[in-house]
Amino acid sequence: MRGEVVKTAIAALVAIAVVVPAALVRAQSSIDVQSRTISRILASGGIGGRFGRPLCQHGLTIEPSQTALYTYALMREARSPDAPMVLDTGGLLAPHGVARFAAVSDPGALAELVDRLGYRALSFGIEELGAPRASLLDVIRSLRRRGIPSIATNLRCEDESIVLCDLLVDASDRPSMHVVDQRRMAVLAFLPDDATTQIAPENAAGLTILPIAERMPEEVRTARAMGAEVVIAIAAIESAAALELARELPEDGRPDLLLLAGSGELLFARPSTVVPAIAEAPRGDAIEVLIREGLLRAGYEMVVQPLGGRGIDVGAPVLDFLDRIGADYCEEWGRVLGGGILTRELDAEELAELAARVVLEAADADLSVINLGAVDERWRTAREDALTASDLYIALEYDEPLVVADVPASWVVELARRSADQRLVTPGLERDGDGARVLGRPVNARATYRVVTLRFLASGGDGALPSLPDGVSWEPLELGTLRSVVLQRLQRGSELDARDALEDPAVTPEWIVSANADGSFAGSSIDNPRRPDGTPLYDSALLNRGDTIALGLEINLRADATAPDWSWENSGLLRYRAQWTPSMTPGVAGAFAEAVDQIQLRSLGAWRGLRDVPSQWYVPDPYAEIFLESELSEPPGRGWHWMLFRPTIGARFPLTSELDVKLSTGLQAQLLDPNGEAEWGVGAVVQLRPWDIARIEQRHVTLQGLLDWFLVDLGDQNRWQLRGSFDAMFDLAGPLALTLGVRLYMQQERGDQLGVALDATAGLRLGWLGRAVGPEL
Repeated sequence: MRGEVVKTAIAALVAIAVVVPAALVRAQSSIDVQSRTISRILASGGIGGRFGRPLCQHGLTIEPSQTALYTYALMREARSPDAPMVLDTGGLLAPHGVARFAAVSDPGALAELVDRLGYRALSFGIEELGAPRASLLDVIRSLRRRGIPSIATNLRCEDESIVLCDLLVDASDRPSMHVVDQRRMAVLAFLPDDATTQIAPENAAGLTILPIAERMPEEVRTARAMGAEVVIAIAAIESAAALELARELPEDGRPDLLLLAGSGELLFARPSTVVPAIAEAPRGDAIEVLIREGLLRAGYEMVVQPLGGRGIDVGAPVLDFLDRIGADYCEEWGRVLGGGILTRELDAEELAELAARVVLEAADADLSVINLGAVDERWRTAREDALTASDLYIALEYDEPLVVADVPASWVVELARRSADQRLVTPGLERDGDGARVLGRPVNARATYRVVTLRFLASGGDGALPSLPDGVSWEPLELGTLRSVVLQRLQRGSELDARDALEDPAVTPEWIVSANADGSFAGSSIDNPRRPDGTPLYDSALLNRGDTIALGLEINLRADATAPDWSWENSGLLRYRAQWTPSMTPGVAGAFAEAVDQIQLRSLGAWRGLRDVPSQWYVPDPYAEIFLESELSEPPGRGWHWMLFRPTIGARFPLTSELDVKLSTGLQAQLLDPNGEAEWGVGAVVQLRPWDIARIEQRHVTLQGLLDWFLVDLGDQNRWQLRGSFDAMFDLAGPLALTLGVRLYMQQERGDQLGVALDATAGLRLGWLGRAVGPEL
């Protein structure tokens, strides 16, 4: 019967989200015992300095925020006769704009608020560590004078950061000790092991974070030796990591209660070791922990529940605090921005998008990247019709310097792959199969792109951005910080919605200009002695050949412009190869003979506005093209210089970003043929644009090709020509590449025999590619 009573009590705890392993049930005494509460803990978490919501209109300044509704119940319980331990698990003072303003303008007001609410100790969390240092030190100094410690048990400071640790209970100090209901209680607080990677470099300078798993048992033992009957540890880790940590702690190094400052999703749990109990306050709220003795054989029993009476009202200290700073706040930050007109709702993610677009415009970059973590996800506009400076100070919680870098296309593709998982805002960047598009345009594998981002991300913060390749570095952008750049842009007067007033970078054409020179050389020298009768002395096949020299040069020039609704593609080709062969006639010198002589020019303009999305391959792009083909020298016997001119119009079907098919009709004429005349014809073109089939680090294997078929004099001569080209290229160092090229020409008329010219070369390419955006046409 008594065993059943114990089991019933355990089941009741589970009903309020207490996780108790089966081993604990087996450990219960078979004798009915009495338990009593020996002390209480009130803990808030995830407050983030959100005590007020600025209005700054109609005579109102700052109203209490929803987050502050826990404060009335907290203050009431803090004044109870048992004098509970009231603490915050981190982020009470930062990063919200109202708290930041108070820290600068009236740090004493913020300290007084904390004191009057009944707090007895604060965990110095990652939010405080990343806050503006000078103003925060003033607040901590005021709290310290009021006897409220800020605790960072695993933090060490050197050099310029020593002034911070001098105000904290840090790794060089003994544990913070308190008397709660006549019992000695130690409070420890631990920053995450990677805390310095989550803050700005200037805030991280001189700081060392000692690993939680090593530091916690040491501090627990020290606290016990100092007479602590209850040891509370606060750790900024997630619940899964907390359970693992609790299981691995040595028995004499376990705190009685582990309070988390993580996601706020776990209310209470116990690991398989029973001790420590684990609890966590919901984000923006507070919990009550009853510490009881007499029920368990080892450690204390804990009852964790939401703070009773929360949500009824806001504590008077909050109202007084907001009244004290409200007028000054609205005078300094409450102005309406001239370029901040709103004609439709704007939420936090849309503001992040707006900020990223402003930075993109200000930096004249191709891509901008900011993280959603820089924006308060709970932010809402103070006014429905316009943005105020206060909105930006509140929403953009972390004000970071901007940096830029010119990155290769492979970096952009990797960024597109990870942007969604890393909660990054990258206006105009989207995945396109294995590649990416920037402002609707496929990324060119050989181009570089100018990227602007926050210094925090560039320094490896959150591990969000890909690493830069060797030889590329982030450079400071002397425009200001994220918040200052957005403020400056939105202060410009405009009658349009703030989002519509920004320039659309997609309408400005992108130019890709390239120049390639391919060289080839082949030669042989043969010296086979002769017998007296003039015959070769040796019969070897290698010695029974003539001397030869072959020199070849191919130059390709391209200048392509792409805009959302149109494209203009221009190319020029010069191919020439000569081969020297000895004369078979004694006394006559050898000579060079032309093997290839060709000049081609193409210019194509296409309208791309018929398709809503690039994937609609079946919707054509109407186009017009001019094709000109000529030669450097006229071959003997023809009597006129080759100058083929072919203007056409047609429809282009973009099957993929690399492959398209064109159907055309137009005229073709030999301009310098005395008997030539313009002939109407039809044609088709299949074009493979540069396509990376393989990548080896920063090297690419690229294929491209073209098949151009045109038929004239239909019904009579039925003369057709097919021009084909295929190139394979493998990057070497810098501008050098190995190339393999194949050229094909076929012609037939009246059903006669087919004429074919096939040419293949391999050689070394010297190439250059440049990319630019603008001017708008």
